[in-house]
Parts: sequence; C-alpha cells; structure tokens
Amino acid sequence: MRATKSFGIAIVTVLALVVGVSAQQTPPPAKPDAKAPATAKTLDGKWDMNITSDQGPMAIVATFKMDGTKLTGNLNSQMGDTALTGEFAAGKVKFTIQFDGGGGAMEIIFNGTMKDDGTLAGTLNGQMGEMNWTATRAKGL
Repeated sequence: MRATKSFGIAIVTVLALVVGVSAQQTPPPAKPDAKAPATAKTLDGKWDMNITSDQGPMAIVATFKMDGTKLTGNLNSQMGDTALTGEFAAGKVKFTIQFDGGGGAMEIIFNGTMKDDGTLAGTLNGQMGEMNWTATRAKGL
C-alpha cells in the first residue's frame, strides 16, 4: 500500500510539473493596440457638422455614403440640401459641393482628417475664403 501511495504522489508531482512548464511556455494573450481608434474607418451615416465663419457658427447635417473610397451624399442646412461627391481613404476626406450662389455657380471644397476619437476636422475653401469645420457622428446612429 505504501508503494501505491508513493506512486500516486509521484504521478501528481509529475502532472504538476508538466502543467507548470506548459503554463510557462504559453504566451500571454495579445493586448489590444492602444493606438487603434474605437470607431470603424468609415463615414457612412449622418454627421453633425459645424462650420466656423465670420458670421458665426453654422450647423449642418452631412449624410455620407461610401462605395470603396468613393464618397457621395448631401449636406443639409437651413438653406436646403446640396449633393456632395468626394473620396475617403487612409483617414483623409475630401469632398466638393456645387450650387447656384445667385451670381452663378459656386464650388466649395472640404478637406479633413478623421481623428483617433472618430471625429472629423478640416477646412473648406470657396469664393468666400477658407473656414474651419468639425463633425461628429449624429447621436443614436
């Protein structure tokens, strides 16, 4: 009986050593990349935009639709809807709107960058000069 007890203790000891060595050789789980943004790199959906102008801030709702890097959609403000076309790639966005400004056709070019927090920021250029803009995803979407 003593031999059986010693054999049992030996097996338990060997198993403990095997499990211990195995656990030491198992690599720790990979840590998530702290620099990766929490949001997906897409613009699809509605965004609340704010344009800073000499006349004060202007609120606009942007609706973006992506097909690959191609960007389409519209901007909606108190003046109505305006179609947009452009591109979004590698965190950079560029889109253009064209409309009749009363005195003829006008074009405004928006350039911006998606920040790590998922917001957008950039400048727009047109006949009225350069202005800054920011955008955040519309709430509830």
